[in-house]
Amino acid sequence: MNYNKIVVTEGGTIIKKFKTTGDYVRKGDVIATIANEKEIQAVLNVDENSIAQVKLGQTVFIKLNTNKNTVYNGKVTEILSAYDQQTQSFICKVDFDQALNGSLYGTQLEANILINEKKNALLIPRQYLGFGNKVNLKGKDEAIIIKTGIISTEYVEVLKVLIKMIFYFH
Repeated sequence: MNYNKIVVTEGGTIIKKFKTTGDYVRKGDVIATIANEKEIQAVLNVDENSIAQVKLGQTVFIKLNTNKNTVYNGKVTEILSAYDQQTQSFICKVDFDQALNGSLYGTQLEANILINEKKNALLIPRQYLGFGNKVNLKGKDEAIIIKTGIISTEYVEVLKVLIKMIFYFH
């Protein structure tokens, strides 16, 4: 008889055990979670204001909370169309381009999806931008005003330097 037989349909590594030796197990009970190290995915929560910009195949830069010094590359492989009420977001799945160093499952992460790219942009650190888009230049007493493009939490794109002109009429 096969009453005590455990069947695992895929190969992998046990990452979480729900039952131990001596526990009562009924047919259909989940006794462990098994992960395949070659098919690890990142699951991202994307807010509803940003989901329209996410497309299949886009490049994703991922930092795991367990190793914030390493950036992994991945690609968006699935966008679930149903809105998740619990997280107040849409769910996207990302496949990593290369194998991860070590077996880490379930860790939180930071992911940035590349939605557009701009070559040869002039960037300044975000903390250098003052109120009214003013920037202090070395050797100048007065701040200059700039026209900004893309503004992130770390950098500001400078599109144009607005020159203050003083006219004298005689």
